[in-house]
Amino acid sequence: MGLVPVVLERKERDVSRSIHLILPMPESCLWPNRVSHWTKKARAKKKQRQTAALLALPHRPKSRDPIASGVIEFRFYWPDARRRDMDNALAAMKSAIDGIKDAGVIADDSGFGFFVSREPKGAGTEPSVSVTIKESGK
Repeated sequence: MGLVPVVLERKERDVSRSIHLILPMPESCLWPNRVSHWTKKARAKKKQRQTAALLALPHRPKSRDPIASGVIEFRFYWPDARRRDMDNALAAMKSAIDGIKDAGVIADDSGFGFFVSREPKGAGTEPSVSVTIKESGK
C-alpha cells in the first residue's frame, strides 16, 4: 500500500491581547450630575483625553491592527469609603476612552463592553482608575 499525502490545516492560535493602564481619577466637573462652567469642563476633557493618549501610546500595536472588540474594565480606587454611582463613573471616563482610541490602541469604542467596579482603598495608594482592555477571542 502506498503513502497517502495528508494535508494538515494550520490553525492560528487564539492569542488575545490585554493592556493595563493606570489613569488619574477624573476631575469632579466631568461627572454627569455635576454642574460646572462649560469652559472648565472642556479643559478637563481635553486634559483627560491627552493624558490617556499619552499613557496608552507605548501600548499601541506596532505590527497588528488596533483592538476592535472586547471588554474594557475600569476599577476605581477612591480616596475614601463613600458610595458612588458607577454609571456616572463610566460616563466620567468617556474622554479617557477617546484618548486611548486616539493613541491607536483600540479601533473604536463601539465594539466593547464595559465593566465598572469600585475597589477598596489600598494603604498608601493614590486615588486612581485602573483600566484593563481585553481583546475578545477571534
